Amino acid sequence: MNATVEYQQRELLNIISSTKDEELISKILEYAKSLISTSTVNEAPCQYSVDEVKEGIRQSIQDVNVVPFEDVVKRYSFK
Repeated sequence: MNATVEYQQRELLNIISSTKDEELISKILEYAKSLISTSTVNEAPCQYSVDEVKEGIRQSIQDVNVVPFEDVVKRYSFK
């Protein structure tokens, strides 16, 4: 967390704690909850199922063209 975010958090706490207006506090709380629920910041960037990950790994292994070491030496030998 950077200093700007910490400062803003303190400012928000100061504003909320300095008012005694119950209606205003309720509105602020409702608005904050709506912002958090619609925010994508807390969501994972990708959400693959376990089966999707396993299938991706299986496909990647199949896509790899594995050549025995001896064949590589024979093909690229400078002798």
